[in-house]
Formats: sequence, C-alpha cells, structure tokens
Amino acid sequence: MVSKLILSASKALNDDHVNLLLGKVPNVRTVNLSYTQITSEAFKGLHEKKNALRNIEELFLQGCTRVGDSLFYSLSRCFPSKTHPRGSKLRRLNLSGCRSITSVTLEKYLMVHANSLQELDLSGCYKIDGETLSTFIEHCKKLRPERLAYCNDIEDGPFPDTANGCLNLECELRFCCQKLKN
Repeated sequence: MVSKLILSASKALNDDHVNLLLGKVPNVRTVNLSYTQITSEAFKGLHEKKNALRNIEELFLQGCTRVGDSLFYSLSRCFPSKTHPRGSKLRRLNLSGCRSITSVTLEKYLMVHANSLQELDLSGCYKIDGETLSTFIEHCKKLRPERLAYCNDIEDGPFPDTANGCLNLECELRFCCQKLKN
C-alpha cells in the first residue's frame, strides 16, 4: 500500500505519468509534486477512478508555476458530498509560487477542504484578493494564523498581525511578485 508519493523536482515527469500514478494509489496520503512542470491535466478525470485521492492529507505543489485553478476543479470532483459525506482529510496544502492560482480556487474548489485544513501556504499567489481569502479562512476552523502564509500584496487578508507574509521573498526557486518590483 503506497501512502506517500514524492516526485518533487522530477524533470522528466509529465501530466500523464502523474495521472496514471494517482489513479493507481487510492490510499495515498501525501503527494509531493513540487518543482515539477505539471498542469491541471495531471488531475483530470481522477474523480472517475474509484477512491482516487480520497485519503489525501498533504499536497505539496510549491514551485509548480503551471498549476492553476482548473487543477483544483479536478481535485474537488474527487470529493462529492453525496458519496463522500465526511468530505476531505486534506490537512496541509502548499501552493507557494503557483502564480496562476486565483480567488476562484478558494471560492469554488477548496471549500470542500476547509473543515480539515490546518496549514496553508499561498506565498506568491498574488491573484487572490483579501476579501475572498478572509471569507475562505473563516471556514477553516482548524487553521491557526501562524500556519497560514500569503502574498504581501494581498490587502485586507485574514490575521494581518499573526499570519505569515510571503515566504518566497528570499527563495530564488519560487515566484514572488515583490521580486518583480525590485
């Protein structure tokens, strides 16, 4: 039984490989695809495969610059409320440097994970607005402010005095909009 799938920094990895692997490991709890060139196609159609990603607890996509909202549309379809009433088990989600993520992901696709999220890194995700982020975080009852990080350019974000700012400022590997200004 595979519980961890760690493929970070795999240069030859493509969407088809990831999709095939994720469809064959229904009990996977940790998926690390950080610093790969995957897109939403890696998660497309997984909802049709029995129990794909239903036990996922940790998803690491930091540095995946090609990841966008449609990946989370595909992921959310793996958790239909009628057939999976307990919802998601996702505790840790790292999207640091995924600059194509927008407020749509929070509004429409991540809400299914809100009850279980305990850690969220949105550093470098500058296309999310503060109001949407605050509304989403209100639903994340297990998420403590010190386990939340988001772009410094997001105004009116949640926990302004206790949440972390962008954790990408000193990281050359992940996108940070502050680096563009300098």
